[in-house]
Amino acid sequence: MSGLDPITLTVIQSGLQQVCNEMDLAFVRSAFSPVISEALDRSDGIYEKDSGELIAQGELGLPVFVGTMQFGTQCVIERAKDLKEGDLFIVNDPYLGGTHLMDVRFVKPFFYEGELFAWLANTGVGKPGKEFSLVEERLDETDIHQVGAAQVRVIDNEEVALFQVFGPFDDTLCTELHGADKHRKP
Repeated sequence: MSGLDPITLTVIQSGLQQVCNEMDLAFVRSAFSPVISEALDRSDGIYEKDSGELIAQGELGLPVFVGTMQFGTQCVIERAKDLKEGDLFIVNDPYLGGTHLMDVRFVKPFFYEGELFAWLANTGVGKPGKEFSLVEERLDETDIHQVGAAQVRVIDNEEVALFQVFGPFDDTLCTELHGADKHRKP
């Protein structure tokens, strides 16, 4: 792409930013959480297929997510094996390019004509969980994964498989994923 003139480059960049803005709108309209749908505590982006570097981001994204999503996407790229169209990776582990347990990243490989073309990702605040329990109740926990950090792979929009889960995982997320189509906002 080194031979592009400035006008063509601007048109392509603007088109990619518009795709991210559409991702933002779809995320807001389909969110169960009012933190995402009302407070707009989320972000979306498109990332390079091999390095995970940022290609484009939505204009409405929360800056902290825009700054960390590239690292979260890169962590998924490093761990993802045998990619298929329809795969989706869900990660809330703060040590894998995140911020804290409530911030959940969805990372999806995007295929064009059967080949991996780019990665699509979004981040938003999930539901409060054990992270906010009383300190006295958590004195015996010595690892972040005991509090619910997980990495999940959804295969072909059907099968939910845990991939590299180190501790307890709340099945509510899986239930919400399977029920999302029935409860989508108009």
